[in-house]
Amino acid sequence: MALRLLSPPPAAIRSRVFFCTATAPNSDSTAQLDTVTENTYVEYTVNIYFNSTLLGLHGETYVFDIDETGVWVDLGGDSSLMSGDTEAVTPVVGTIFISEIGVTVTPDAWNIGPQPLSYVGESGTFTVENTGGVAEDITIFGGNGSNGWTLSPDVGLNAFKVEVDKDDDGSYETVLSTGEQAFATNVPVSGTETLGLRYSAPSGDSYGGGLAHDFTVTVKASEHVP
Repeated sequence: MALRLLSPPPAAIRSRVFFCTATAPNSDSTAQLDTVTENTYVEYTVNIYFNSTLLGLHGETYVFDIDETGVWVDLGGDSSLMSGDTEAVTPVVGTIFISEIGVTVTPDAWNIGPQPLSYVGESGTFTVENTGGVAEDITIFGGNGSNGWTLSPDVGLNAFKVEVDKDDDGSYETVLSTGEQAFATNVPVSGTETLGLRYSAPSGDSYGGGLAHDFTVTVKASEHVP
């Protein structure tokens, strides 16, 4: 929000204006003194913080106004609160936009089961759905195994690989990593995307048999910004 302070005419000179916040999110309660020459203006950026929940629905508007009776002024040596609201500050109208982000994956697990080294297997189809209230961009990333194996771009000793097949058409265009990678953009509300996974077991193991090496695949949604 931009706050413009207009200097009054000489008949009612208030040559200096300062802001002092007793409590602020950044703990800065030091007053800053500025000089405003008569018949000029100075613009300040004012951050509005709420000490309680702002109640409202998507698309509703709020009017933010400055009550000057809570503003201190320096009258040439004596500082005091203004006695009345001149309504010189133009109210700012804000519209509430509530962005509900949600995403689901069905099914939510793939049981690969005990397999030999160098095993390669493909999953069934997973469906990713935008369950939020706005269009979403979706990213995907993986995790290392639960007992020492690592997710890697190539198989190796204690290293397994997972590939992602967007649209589950057999292309496997993405090698999964622990960093986020783009999967789908601008997915509409209730829209769906499909994917398949291909798992390649390590070519060697130093941890011994009988251990589960479960890993996670995470899809993450964010609001799409055109």
